[in-house]
Amino acid sequence: MNQLIQKLQKEDRRMTRLIRGVKIMYLILIPIYTLLSLFAPDFTLVQRGGGILVVLGFIAFTVLFQRRINEFNSVDYALPTTQMLFQTMKRYKFWKPELPCALLAALLIDAGLCLIHVENFTDPQIRAKLLDIQGTMLPALLIGIVIGTAWWYLKHKPLHDQAQTMLNELMQE
Repeated sequence: MNQLIQKLQKEDRRMTRLIRGVKIMYLILIPIYTLLSLFAPDFTLVQRGGGILVVLGFIAFTVLFQRRINEFNSVDYALPTTQMLFQTMKRYKFWKPELPCALLAALLIDAGLCLIHVENFTDPQIRAKLLDIQGTMLPALLIGIVIGTAWWYLKHKPLHDQAQTMLNELMQE
């Protein structure tokens, strides 16, 4: 049990640092994109709206990251064993309840980038521009999903499975 707790503490600290770093990046990008979308002299109203959508997506990700940081910081390893193991399984499960919110944030950013790069809807090149944007966004999203899934299988699944095994053993006693 002590070995599992040490692994969990190490992984929780590492995840907190990683998420905090990404959150800081978004906190830097939010004012930059806000200023650019509101004050860029050559932006149309549609492009400004696109910039606002990107900023809203960044804000959504920042809120999700802060919630995860709070989750990792509020872990209490002194809880009764069954509670601690149950919380570990919840913290390290693959599909999290915030996944739809993360996908919505990614869609906001995608829609915003589309609006930024399409100056007007009568542009004969609109289809090519949208395909260019989607040709970048969709592979980036898929690469992120593949990396996240691999990360979970390599780093988090063993912790989740070990906690589940221990919990099952305790429940049988």
